[in-house]
Amino acid sequence: ICFLLFLEATESLIKAVYTLYQQRSLLIPVRTLLLKAYRIQYRSKVLSRWLAGLPLQLAHLSSRNPELSTQLIDIIHTAAARANKELLKSLKVTALQIYDPQEGTVVVLPAESQQLLVQLVYFLPSLPADLLSRLSRCCIMGRLSADLAAMLIGILHMRSSFSGWKSSVKEQNGSVQLNISNADYFSFLFSTLTGFSKEELTWLQSLRGVPHVIQTQLSPVLLYLTDLDQFLHHWDVTETVCHSLLVVPVRSQSFDVLQTAISKHLVGLTVIPDSTAGCVLGVICKLLDHTCVLSETLLPFLASCCYSLLYFLLTLEKGEAEHLRKR
Repeated sequence: ICFLLFLEATESLIKAVYTLYQQRSLLIPVRTLLLKAYRIQYRSKVLSRWLAGLPLQLAHLSSRNPELSTQLIDIIHTAAARANKELLKSLKVTALQIYDPQEGTVVVLPAESQQLLVQLVYFLPSLPADLLSRLSRCCIMGRLSADLAAMLIGILHMRSSFSGWKSSVKEQNGSVQLNISNADYFSFLFSTLTGFSKEELTWLQSLRGVPHVIQTQLSPVLLYLTDLDQFLHHWDVTETVCHSLLVVPVRSQSFDVLQTAISKHLVGLTVIPDSTAGCVLGVICKLLDHTCVLSETLLPFLASCCYSLLYFLLTLEKGEAEHLRKR
């Protein structure tokens, strides 16, 4: 009886604290103190409802108060690691906002908070294609460091079937699916490898006669010269993408998926970023072995990229220090 009375009193106290926390006029130091107090207990019904509201609060708060956002992230991360159902359900709904590559929480906070949010991806209930698309953009836009992008790619590999991930979700029709499908996983890797969105690549096709686009009569492919920071970031991220493709048990599977994607999305483009051309060629070279067969569609495109890159590298002048480092 005493234990039940204690639980009832504790629940009432938590409810009172929760009511206080909801007050908009609450000072930031007091709100932070209440957040720390709530970390002690995760089994209360009131607390579960409170936890469920934290992801949306985080998405709205963003970078307006980094200290408070950090407190929220810490609590969300801890509760997610403990598989709090209400919190995970809320995260599933707000993930697209939190991981928005333009204004999402993950790209506007300091690196320490970004790291926790990247680690949080491991606990997300599901990883649908639209979320993976945003995560890919986070990796390639430079808003996350190359190290954090590598961490994110590694986490997604752990959530794929290629690492033996067994967690699944049961649909209403009774079918069971992996949290991240092989098709969505390969799509994420390819979009990250290209380093540019479909819209950006389409826009590049209209560029002619500008200093950042070079061409040679030896190749129909024109190179768009990226700035050095973007080039280096793209190159570093590609190293991790390449590793993820190399560890797929059947090498020819990775290779076939990659060359099909290149044929569909890159072959036929006239203007290609120099980093995209270099990264694609680099990954193809590392994946290619005796089990892989290059398609007739892909060969001319790869040859054109080689000619364009060679022309670019051989005609560089000493005064172009930024591009010389690309060599």
